[in-house]
Amino acid sequence: MKKRLAEIDKILQSMYEDKVFCKISADRYASMSAALEKEEADLKRSLTEIQTALSQKAEQSRSAKDFADLIEN
Repeated sequence: MKKRLAEIDKILQSMYEDKVFCKISADRYASMSAALEKEEADLKRSLTEIQTALSQKAEQSRSAKDFADLIEN
């Protein structure tokens, strides 16, 4: 996901340059950038959800280990 986010950033920069130098139309730029920005937002949301879930699992694992250590001693 992080790799794709970096790719999207590069693509958007390149597309903007193409628009500035009239290599693509403003309408084409608008539609393509809107699609990429939506994909970017979706990826960022998914990445945040995954990172949150991983943090919760790590905390649960630490809690379980601490509990097991308490019982063992």
